Amino acid sequence: MPAWQEFGMTKDRAASSMKIAGGLLKQIAIQNPKTFRMFSSDEFENNKLNAILDASGRNFQFDQFSRAQRGRVIEILSKHCCQGFMQGYTLTGRKALFPSYESFLGIIHTTMAQYSKFNKLKPSFIGAVLRLKVEAARVHLPPDGNCFLSTVSHCLQSKNKVNFMIGSKQPTAVYLTPGEAATHCQKGASIWKFASSGGDGEADVVFVGVGVEITFEIVKAAELLLQMAPDLRVRVVNVTDLYVLRARGTPPPRPDPRRLCRHV
Repeated sequence: MPAWQEFGMTKDRAASSMKIAGGLLKQIAIQNPKTFRMFSSDEFENNKLNAILDASGRNFQFDQFSRAQRGRVIEILSKHCCQGFMQGYTLTGRKALFPSYESFLGIIHTTMAQYSKFNKLKPSFIGAVLRLKVEAARVHLPPDGNCFLSTVSHCLQSKNKVNFMIGSKQPTAVYLTPGEAATHCQKGASIWKFASSGGDGEADVVFVGVGVEITFEIVKAAELLLQMAPDLRVRVVNVTDLYVLRARGTPPPRPDPRRLCRHV
């Protein structure tokens, strides 16, 4: 690896970070002709990294004029292909760089997360939905079967909104009747008095559950805590619509099915 300091700039002057990095990458390609490549989806020169082309060409395997010319740059107008090429290349122990615009990289977000393997069930999609405006999306984590039914019905009647529902495929406890589930889901969050103690006064401990698994754990935790400390005032809260935590006031009301147009 060449010393990056040799490509440094003096203070108090303007410089393109990408352009000066291009000089370093050029030298890296020269010193590592078999262990370094760059993959780009037609954004290479736009990102001012083209200094490497002074030392290496583009290596298009399907192009008879550049095939097998040992070019260190693979450029193809497909981020999926570039990510796949880079993944296979780096799995051999070699190094690669994939320059692109940040706003375009959502296309390969899930494949990148899967490749990282730090957490196979990385919940990145829910984060993407939560970054949308409250008027445009909702994230629902109904705690039991009746709440899930209510949520499905609501989502299929809503308009102009992305609805993301998360449920469990395994048999789990049913905490609320259909009527109670409808009221709870309408609010988006509520106190579960059947699992709480101490009435409506100020609580000593508050448990908040979101989703099937966490809700099961806090209901059981509250039960065990009250067995050990019966005088403790415990409050159990369940949140089924995550957006009520970020929206001011109450969430937009669910539509009245009688007022919706039916389309056959």
